[in-house]
Amino acid sequence: DEVAVTAAWGLSRLAVPDTLPAMLAFSERAAGISIDPNAPATAMTPGHDRCLLHLFQAFGQMKYMPAESLLMPFVPRRYDVSPETRCAAIWALGHLHAGDPQPELARMLAERVADDGEIPVPEPIEVRTHAAISLGQMNVADGVEILRNVYHRKDPSSPLRGGCEWAIERITGNELPDPEPRQLVPSAPFLQPLGP
Repeated sequence: DEVAVTAAWGLSRLAVPDTLPAMLAFSERAAGISIDPNAPATAMTPGHDRCLLHLFQAFGQMKYMPAESLLMPFVPRRYDVSPETRCAAIWALGHLHAGDPQPELARMLAERVADDGEIPVPEPIEVRTHAAISLGQMNVADGVEILRNVYHRKDPSSPLRGGCEWAIERITGNELPDPEPRQLVPSAPFLQPLGP
């Protein structure tokens, strides 16, 4: 509900480290995920998607490593949670591992960047963009080839291309050249003269 979302937003803004354990416990219950491997699985609590978005951002902002196990299940494709909440989890993981290219997480993020399939629906562009940014944040040198492939396939105005560009430049330390100007081919005018 709106009160819970506002409280989660407020906690993320206040960024008080002493509140992190309680935030993690709430997030586990809301997400139906426990970092205790012996705990039974439950379903995500309806209506808590937006709460998790703010709490995930707080975990990344405050580099709260105990949240890693909670965040990881939001990287693969899933349809029971909003793209924005998945973006927050991916962003947070990039901050938790800034400068530290964890191989398994890097592999999962690279899969998201490259995922342009439509089974059953396309991976949201914002999820792919945040995955690219986290690869750059983590300094994943092995991800540069995938980032370049996606960068060269996307329109210059695409946020995914911008995310790939930022990540490539961060990892390599080299700026990419400005994109070539696009050639627009004029099409037949919509309105045609009626004749003499």
